[in-house]
Amino acid sequence: MAKKKIEFDSTEVVLATVFKNDLGKETPKILNLPYDQFLKISFEPCEERKLFKNIPSEKIVLKLKKYAQPVEYTMMKNKEFYQEYKEGFRKFAQDNRIDLIDETK
Repeated sequence: MAKKKIEFDSTEVVLATVFKNDLGKETPKILNLPYDQFLKISFEPCEERKLFKNIPSEKIVLKLKKYAQPVEYTMMKNKEFYQEYKEGFRKFAQDNRIDLIDETK
């Protein structure tokens, strides 16, 4: 059973994510991000590898003030909660006046 990686509050989001360092080693992190740490939230089309071929998919990309690399959540890896994440970010962006770009329509 999968666990939720994103929790929403009215002015804050808690994320469970993985960052890669310069050597390619992955380190898991839990980020408590208030609304003023978000630069942009976007929903973008992408391709994900499934078995031996690439299939069209989409991802959520979060650009943050404190981190150089964006935080991404792809549809295939988070399929049980992906639509809930999208709706949560839509409401969070609207309530806190954060730029939201939806390129998946």
